[in-house]
Amino acid sequence: MLILGIEASTQVTSVALVGATGLVAESTRGGRSTASERLLPLVQTVLEDADVHGTDVQGVAVSIGPGSFTGVRVAVSTAKGLARAWGKPAIAVSTLAAMAERFPASRLPVCVMLDARKAEVYAAIFTMTEGGPEVILPEQAITPERLCRRIDQPTLLVGEGALKYRSLFKEHLPARAVFVPGPLNAPSAASVAEIGLQKFRAGETVDSCRLLPNYIRRSEAEIKWSRNTSVRPPREDLPSEPGR
Repeated sequence: MLILGIEASTQVTSVALVGATGLVAESTRGGRSTASERLLPLVQTVLEDADVHGTDVQGVAVSIGPGSFTGVRVAVSTAKGLARAWGKPAIAVSTLAAMAERFPASRLPVCVMLDARKAEVYAAIFTMTEGGPEVILPEQAITPERLCRRIDQPTLLVGEGALKYRSLFKEHLPARAVFVPGPLNAPSAASVAEIGLQKFRAGETVDSCRLLPNYIRRSEAEIKWSRNTSVRPPREDLPSEPGR
């Protein structure tokens, strides 16, 4: 059994194959190129490294957000196209849950946060169980200050939001904020594929045409569009705000 995982919620894009015994192949790329330029070459690299064809996978798992509006939209569109072309089901995976999945042995709650701009983060808090991340605080856009008030015990802080607001968390949560090393703050397609495998086994798949991004909040482009027209286009087809 093989699940392809796709992750493009931040400036780092990755693709991975996970099987019943664990990680089979993974390829990651950052830099100046865009998610749309990176994804298909990464998919090809991973399939070639594993010596398999797309039709050999059982499902396509994708990180649906929250995160970069552009990256999430491109990742979901790519996953839909691949699933349709290969005749496979799609699997929607929360970006924040997939990031928490990187810390399965954590005895502390895991607070995952990505930079949402506008002085906010996309955040959720999980407790780690044998079945995977279990939600304590549902994902939402929230200011770091308000998030601090929701953390009442020592907690692992993970993600680019934790890095950006590290000094604030250290000031407001001196005895409760626990940070992880730099590389562990980035999302991983391997974690997306791992959760995708669990969901596939549980029958939690969707037809590719029903796969949608989870932006949490409206983009600047959508807000501007709604001001100028009474008809709103489908969210996944909207132009994105620059850099997001």
